[in-house]
Amino acid sequence: METLVCWRCKEAKDKSEFYKSSQRKRGFSYRCKPCDNALSKEWRQKNPKLSSELALKWKRENRDAARTLNARSKIKRRESYNKLQRARAKAIRQATPSWLTDEQLAEIAKTYEAARILKEVTGMKYEVDHMHAISGKDYCGLNVPWNLQIVTAAANAAKGRHLPEFHSHLAWGG
Repeated sequence: METLVCWRCKEAKDKSEFYKSSQRKRGFSYRCKPCDNALSKEWRQKNPKLSSELALKWKRENRDAARTLNARSKIKRRESYNKLQRARAKAIRQATPSWLTDEQLAEIAKTYEAARILKEVTGMKYEVDHMHAISGKDYCGLNVPWNLQIVTAAANAAKGRHLPEFHSHLAWGG
């Protein structure tokens, strides 16, 4: 294993931790990838306008490469989204008790349909929230009609997986 020392963090790391560089005598960047990425991020934050201009210029000059990168990113995002959706659907199935009546199952379906209609009518994104999260850290709620509420996507995201306020004193684990 060949190691190189990063000029920024002064750590000896495997050469696979460094970007290749034909401009450097040793064939690799003088900074390790994490340090190089951190410096790049700092520079972009300090120079947002110039950073955007340079990125647009690169995209114009390298249209094919930019399209390829964009397509790869789109595929990765889609795969990641699909994986999350499958996991969510599985969690909902597992949280739906077998003892629910057909009427209760229909009520659940109506709640989801009402959220969809609200979104269509208002143009705002609405979601069906499980007041007691079905994938909570310390407990798991059920996918039952009395545990569902329709809320805006923003309100649902802000709530996270927390217990409803009136039950917060029941939190387990510490």
